Amino acid sequence: MSFNTLRVRTSALSNRHPHRRAARGMVSVIAASSLLGLTACGDDSTVDNSQSAPSVPSVSKPADATESQSSESKKDNTSEDTANHGGSLPQDSGAEEVEDVPGGTSRSEQDNDYLKRLKDGGIDLGTVQGAQQPGGVEDQLIAVAHGYCQTKAAGTPDVFTALAAGQLETQGVIKNRKAEEMQPVIADAATEAYCK
Repeated sequence: MSFNTLRVRTSALSNRHPHRRAARGMVSVIAASSLLGLTACGDDSTVDNSQSAPSVPSVSKPADATESQSSESKKDNTSEDTANHGGSLPQDSGAEEVEDVPGGTSRSEQDNDYLKRLKDGGIDLGTVQGAQQPGGVEDQLIAVAHGYCQTKAAGTPDVFTALAAGQLETQGVIKNRKAEEMQPVIADAATEAYCK
């Protein structure tokens, strides 16, 4: 069969039902116009592109130099407005090395009393490197004491002293004794210094 024969047969088949072809054409026109109508009828309630639309410079020349200057200042203001409305994100700066570390924290009389009681009880924090630095072991144990006093006042079970004693044992701060033996030392020192 030649190509011309196929074309004749195809056109003959399509001519048998001309109303179907017209109906298909109408359906396609209606579908296309519906889609175009839906996309054109949307409002801008969820998207606001007013600030992000770039301004297009005019191709005509202003009549005098004053108009030229005012149009330039308008362009500058528009670019500033775009930048101020979320156009760019703040940049993260790199990490900087700290040269001077703040000295030891100033301790209250209660803090010094508590730390002395710990030392007298066998918990010598002087052997721990950086113990006196802010956030060091001394500060952590002072926080433990305050937490212990709060749980004691509330009548709730204490978990602070057990955790602290276990940590001190793991770090090698308390030697030749178990954490269970040191827990009462921490609790008694906290009671005497803070829980009055």
